Amino acid sequence: MNRQEERWENKQRDKILDLFTPRIKKNIHFANDSEIDKCIKSLSKDKNIYLSGITGSGKTILACATLLEIAKQSFLEPQQAKFKSFAFISVPEFFEDLKATFAQDNKTKELLDSYKEVDLLILDDIGIDKCSEWVLSILYLLINYRYEYLKQTIYTCNLSKNELALKLTDDRIISRINNNSVSIKMKKIDFRIKV
Repeated sequence: MNRQEERWENKQRDKILDLFTPRIKKNIHFANDSEIDKCIKSLSKDKNIYLSGITGSGKTILACATLLEIAKQSFLEPQQAKFKSFAFISVPEFFEDLKATFAQDNKTKELLDSYKEVDLLILDDIGIDKCSEWVLSILYLLINYRYEYLKQTIYTCNLSKNELALKLTDDRIISRINNNSVSIKMKKIDFRIKV
């Protein structure tokens, strides 16, 4: 192991893992290497990724493992790095965090802008919120910005793109998700249930 790899293992890896919840950190090693490679290849071709499947099928783990591997590659080969900044957000928690900033000057915009700007963003569990006008407006602002400024996104959803389109009732959002994303359907197995 060279010095840069040691620095990754001893320090930088943990910084990326801190983006995730303890459950994700504990289970990230379960992600399938060939699925990670498929996601990385899609991202290297400037595609977004739409991971869909039933609850517990490993969408979030795969998305996070992909981000972790890309962060590692970016750290080990910084001159060739396409992605320099990363974020993970659970969409329902994101909306709760936004609501908590309403009384604070500019905090809502700062929070939204921070997710607009990162090079690679995971939007986890998109489509599980009630689709109020406010939710649709915020989703549109975030997804449209990332679309217009060519920022890449990994979406995870329990719904197919067609089902999400019906739920969102805003063609502009699903059009932007569909435009440049590779769909990966996860196996119909809930890994949280012990067989």
